[in-house]
Amino acid sequence: MYNEANSGLTDDHISCIAIDNDGNLWAGTVAGGLNKFNEQTQTWQNYTSGASGLLRGINCIEVDKSNNIWLGVRSGLVKFDGKDEWNVYATDNSGLINNYVRCIAIDSSNNIRAGTNKGLCKFDGKEWTNYANDNGAINGMIYFIAADNDANKWLVTGKGLYQFNTAWTNHTVDNIGFSTSINCVIVDKHGNKYCSTSLNGYSKFDDAGWTNYTIASTGLPSNNIYCMAIDNKNNIWFATDAGIARFGKQAELLK
Repeated sequence: MYNEANSGLTDDHISCIAIDNDGNLWAGTVAGGLNKFNEQTQTWQNYTSGASGLLRGINCIEVDKSNNIWLGVRSGLVKFDGKDEWNVYATDNSGLINNYVRCIAIDSSNNIRAGTNKGLCKFDGKEWTNYANDNGAINGMIYFIAADNDANKWLVTGKGLYQFNTAWTNHTVDNIGFSTSINCVIVDKHGNKYCSTSLNGYSKFDDAGWTNYTIASTGLPSNNIYCMAIDNKNNIWFATDAGIARFGKQAELLK
């Protein structure tokens, strides 16, 4: 487990994490900017508001095929080349539907999908597409987006968890098994879906249905999980209000 006391993290309140194409861990924080961790060298690099122009509060991180780092912040969508070039897309200089970007998903064609306080938009590198209200599911706040191997889009919205392919499916409390708010969704290489929550740990969705995991059953540092990421070895990384935890294939907590 990594925190301010035992590592180069600038803030224990980790709001989002992602693994880049070189295996580096990127962690966005509530008040400490952006952190990069190289596990091979065990070194940390920090990008604060003064160094990068980032505002306090990073909501989400995703990495594209070119290893660019995309950040959703309270003032727009940020693209960082991982070195020294920063680009900020906002409503006044792009087709972004709303400046408060809560979540990002990148598909196999490198299209960027951004969930905002006022709906969903897509950026293909040149053109922007804003999605209007579709069956009531994507109207308003989009908290998280993920795509699986079957071309399903998974959206955490103000109205719950939705699955979309050719039609919308709402996963309710009755079939998920818990009523607390969902913070994010990720999909592993086997097609399993994982939902993190604010109070009840995380739940896994596979062909057998939903299974919930908490501190009591896993050794998680906290049941309040802001977000998760999966690396190229299929390890799951958890960003919590008590630091970062990593679970391997046998669900063993690595400290």
